[in-house]
Parts: sequence; structure tokens; C-alpha cells
Amino acid sequence: DLMEKYAAEYGVSLGFRVTVADVRDFGKPKHDEQAFSRMLQTFEDVSSNGADVLSIESEGGKELFNYAVIRQDLLGIVCSLGYLAAYDMKKLWKEIVHIAKNRNVLAGGDSACAFGNTSMRLAGGLRDNVIAHSLAAIVRGMSASRTLVAYEEGAVGPGKDCAYENVIIKAVTGYPMSMEGKTSACAHSSLVGNVIAAACDLWSNEQVENIKLFGGYGPEVFLEVLHYDTKIMNGAIKSGRSLLFREILVDSDKYLDPQAYVLSPEVACLVADTIVKERDTLSRTISAGAKVANLLADEKELVLGKGERRFLEAARGRLDDIYGAPQRKVEEALKEYERKVEKLKVRDYLEV
Repeated sequence: DLMEKYAAEYGVSLGFRVTVADVRDFGKPKHDEQAFSRMLQTFEDVSSNGADVLSIESEGGKELFNYAVIRQDLLGIVCSLGYLAAYDMKKLWKEIVHIAKNRNVLAGGDSACAFGNTSMRLAGGLRDNVIAHSLAAIVRGMSASRTLVAYEEGAVGPGKDCAYENVIIKAVTGYPMSMEGKTSACAHSSLVGNVIAAACDLWSNEQVENIKLFGGYGPEVFLEVLHYDTKIMNGAIKSGRSLLFREILVDSDKYLDPQAYVLSPEVACLVADTIVKERDTLSRTISAGAKVANLLADEKELVLGKGERRFLEAARGRLDDIYGAPQRKVEEALKEYERKVEKLKVRDYLEV
């Protein structure tokens, strides 16, 4: 009602995206079928009560990813993103797209927030980091193949804003993408706040707490910041200088960190090209990771310390080895991971 009121009174064009929470406990039998049913019912309910776009930040494969990423274990990350998550995405998005079509709303897209943004947080800033920044960049590239499954099942965008991999997804699909960056610093700090805006169709913020600031309450203040961002973006388009503005956004971040480099449009297109040349999600995941590692290692202008370069060399060799026999290596590894990761139940992923 509030949205319709503002549209009627002020002519504001508004759309309502609903992001349903993934509340499944993957340690329960059948990946918590009751929670899965509640999620689908929520999609049905919001579609009947004003939602225009349906999205989710799904977490299939997260239990293994958490174990692997903190150990910088690329095989475990491949098993999570390229295998387990792919099965879960296919099952989940088949249902979401079916609901969206029946209710005449848009199946927007998914986000690898639980994977790519977790890695970004662990990588930290320029001084304090738990994992290599190069690993976070590789995970970002790999996560695109997982997020792409939603669009293969029928999602049409606009992509979910916290999916920083949307730059790559846009290059593959051509669908409109919502992005977030510097104006989402209230949710998570990053080193990609400008470059990520270079390919956005919609610009967003995230997780603004309702606290009192000098300028007003948090949501009011950050809406104003977002308003000024979109004003300058639209102004650049109107003045015919959008490409120059895009170039400035990219150049301000691109060479300062591997994570920013991989999200620059030119590099994202190279990763997208690698993805579409592969036939299945597993191969796409490995190839995307290898492509990112190779591009990072070969880029002379990129600021990389000795530790980052050592990690990259090891990562290139590891990904090449996995690509040699991906299905066998993943299936063998998952048997071992099941013994180590308490909640991991591989069979439940395969029973679609």
C-alpha cells in the first residue's frame, strides 16, 4: 500500500523484490524437507501479496565450503560450488521459476553471498587477512558458474544485488543485474566498491540498521546516499559521458586488489567466455577458477605481494590437476570430506 501511495502521489516507479531466507538445516535428513517446503510456501505467499521479483541467497554446499575455504582447499571449494551447490540450485530454482510463472512475477536470481562474500570477508582489507586475496578472487569467479544455474532454470533477473559475481553473469546472459558496492559499506567493507558499479543496471545498499545518526535514522541516511549515487549515474548517461564515468569507476579499484581486478568488465567477460565454453557446471567452475588464477598471475600492473604470488602458482597447478579428471577427483574427495565435515550428507544432494 505504501509503495502504491508513493507511486500515485509522486510518480515514483517502484518494484518490490522479496528475498526469501534459506532456513534449511543441511545436517537434517533430506536437507530439512520441512524447511524447504516452508520456503516454497513463502515464495507462493509473497507472489500473491505484492512481490514483483523473487530471489534467495541459497546455501547448498555451504557446510563443505566453510570447511574448505578456511583451509584454502581448492578441491573442497570445487566440490562445494561446482558439484553440491549445482545440484541444490537446480532443484531449488526449478521450483522458484515454476511459482514465478504461475503467479506472473519475475524469478530474479540467486546470490553466492554465502560463498563469495564469505571469502571476501575472510580476505579482509589491505593489512589483516585470514585467506589470500587471490583465493577470494578465484572463488568469486568460480561462484558465477553456480549462480548461473538459476538462469539456466529460467530466472530472468534483475540479479540479486549482493551477488558480486553478477558482472560475469551479465556477460553470459545479458540479463539486467542489480549490484551493490561502496554504498553497502554499512553491511560489509570491501575493496571493490567502485568497480562493481561499472556494470550495474540497478544500484543497491544492504542491511542498513535502524539506528539514530545525526542525519536521521540509518535507512533514511543511506537512502539519501543511494539517491546521490543513482543521480550521478543517470547524469552520466544523460550527458553522454557514461563510458568515461564507467572507466573512472573501474580504474579507481582495478589494479589495487585481485578481487577488484576480476570484477572489472573486461576481465569478467574473459571469465564468462571461459564458462560458456564448458558443458557442465563442474567443468565451468574449475575452468573459471583457473582462468582467474592465470589472469591474476599474468597481470603486471596488479599489486600483489610475494605471498599472493606463491598462492597463485600453487592454485594454478592444483586447478589444472583437478581439471584433468574432475568427476573422479570430486567423487573420491567427497567420500573423505563426509568423514570430516559433520553435517555433510552427499547422498541427499544427489536425490533430486
